[in-house]
Amino acid sequence: MASSKMRLVREGFAKVHASVVQGTTALTCVSHKAPARLMPLRTPGANTAGAARVVVSSLGGGLLAGDVIDLDVAVDRGATLHLGTQASTKIYKGAPGAKQTLDASVEADALLVVAPDPVTPFRAATYVQEQALRLAPGASAVVVDWLAAGRAANGERWAFDAATSRTRYFFG
Repeated sequence: MASSKMRLVREGFAKVHASVVQGTTALTCVSHKAPARLMPLRTPGANTAGAARVVVSSLGGGLLAGDVIDLDVAVDRGATLHLGTQASTKIYKGAPGAKQTLDASVEADALLVVAPDPVTPFRAATYVQEQALRLAPGASAVVVDWLAAGRAANGERWAFDAATSRTRYFFG
C-alpha cells in the first residue's frame, strides 16, 4: 500500500516544430505527454500573417507539486510561431514544487513569440522556470515572462513559498 506521504513526480514534455510549407508556416511536429498539452489553433490573424499558433496547457489548467514540463521548440528559417496559454498557469502548493523549461531554437529570418498569460503561484507553492533561446543571425524573438501575486481575492497576495525564473539567450 502506498504511503500518503509519497511524492508523485509527473514528468511531461511538449515538442513543437514550425516550418515554412508552400509559403506559410505549418506545424510539422506537435507532440506532448501529460501533464503537458499542446493545442494548435487556427486564427484569422495568424492565417493572415502566415504564422502558426499553439496554446500550451496542462490538464486542470495548472501544475501540481512534482509536475515537470519540458517544452522543446524549433522554428525553421522564415517561419513565425506564436506560443500562448489558455489562461494563467496555476501553481498548486506542495513539495517538491513544479518546474517548466523551454528550450527553443530560432533560425534566420524566423520569429518566435512567447506570450503566455501570467504564472499564478498559490499559497505555499514553489515554482521554477528555466528558458533557453538559441537565435541564429537574423532570427527574432519576443518573450513575455510575468508572475501574478496569487489569488488576491482569497488573501493569497504574494503568499507562495518561492518562484524562480531564468531566461538565457544564445546568439549565433
